[in-house]
Amino acid sequence: MNKSRYILIFSIIILIIALTYNLRNKIINTEMVQREETDPRISLEMDKDIFLQEDNTSQNIPKKTKTSVNSPVVKDPDDISAEAYMIGDLDTNKVYLQYNSSKVLPIASLSKLFTALIAEHILDPEKTVNITEEILKTEGDAGHLVKDEVFTVKELFYPLLMESSNDAAEALAESYGYSRFIIQMNQFAKELGMISTRFNDATGLSSQNVSNVKDLFILSKYLFESEASLLEVTKQKTFDLATTTADMASTTTKHQFHHFVSINPYVFYSHFLGGKTGRTNEAKESMISLFEYNSDLTTHNIAIIILRSEFGQREIDTEKLIMKFLKEVKQ
Repeated sequence: MNKSRYILIFSIIILIIALTYNLRNKIINTEMVQREETDPRISLEMDKDIFLQEDNTSQNIPKKTKTSVNSPVVKDPDDISAEAYMIGDLDTNKVYLQYNSSKVLPIASLSKLFTALIAEHILDPEKTVNITEEILKTEGDAGHLVKDEVFTVKELFYPLLMESSNDAAEALAESYGYSRFIIQMNQFAKELGMISTRFNDATGLSSQNVSNVKDLFILSKYLFESEASLLEVTKQKTFDLATTTADMASTTTKHQFHHFVSINPYVFYSHFLGGKTGRTNEAKESMISLFEYNSDLTTHNIAIIILRSEFGQREIDTEKLIMKFLKEVKQ
């Protein structure tokens, strides 16, 4: 009898403990749901994940070009390394955020957006361009162009804007006459109202290629509104191209095959509308990124422009600015 009583008492204790544990878990889960609903930091992180939603078509693309996007969770969105930056609405011209927006800084390979723009305006897209030994002396081998290789103007846009090929930039400028091409770049910048922008070469290697984020927003808006084809090139993950190479000595023709892979990490994200990266020792890291963001039945087409980020920080800076933008639109 006593043994049965002890078993009954023990069973009741076990039941009470189990019920208490389940009730505690329910309370904790409820608190976590309420915290997710009320804590703006969690909401913003979820929005940022949607903002940078991965494009599923990237599954078969080599992963080496997207490693830099996997930045840490942003805890302090004010800690931005860039020396100047701006977030602006491409439809309304509203500036959500700007810092040192008038400061003139070297822009590195952001210059290539303007190189492509001028080439499209003044050159026949089907004009053939020969890659000379002199062109290949330019610093860097991005694009892996080959001596005596023949491209059309529009084909050179792919190595120029996807892999940031200096050789492609030089080839486009030389095909028109280098000095005249640079004059056209500077003249059109003035026509667009980019009053603080100066170009000294077609590549961006020169530290005298300078601008500020206000001028680069003007460029971004012009590209968004009038140059959809160029922005489309900057969105490509990969592009395959076959060209010919004429051996001048033997008059034989060889075929060259290129597999261009974008160096821009944001091509892997579905809301990315286009853009360009830049990097030199003097300019450090720069980036123009155009994004589409849908919120409360409203579409925001925005440009995020950063100049002189510390090395290895431009994607992190861009994502911090995305967080700032999301705070602004939610207020």
